[in-house]
Amino acid sequence: MRQLREEVRLAVEEVTVSHVHDDDHGGWSYWTVIATIHELADASPCSRETAEMRWVPIEKVADLELHPGFAETWPALRD
Repeated sequence: MRQLREEVRLAVEEVTVSHVHDDDHGGWSYWTVIATIHELADASPCSRETAEMRWVPIEKVADLELHPGFAETWPALRD
C-alpha cells in the first residue's frame, strides 16, 4: 500500500488486497499484489517510478509486453 501511495494517484481505501505472490527467481525476487477495487476508478502515475499505468482486462494482459519474470508467472496468477 505504501508503494501504491508513492507511485499511483488512487484512493488506497478503495483497494482490497486478496493475495501477495512472492516471485523468487533465485538471487532476485519481487512481489505481485493481487487486489480488487469495487468499481473502476481514476488512477494515474504520480512519480517517475511509474512510467505508465492503465486498466487492462485480465484476458488482454498476456498480449502486453510484460517483464519476462512476470510473463512466466502470469498464467498462475491469472487463475
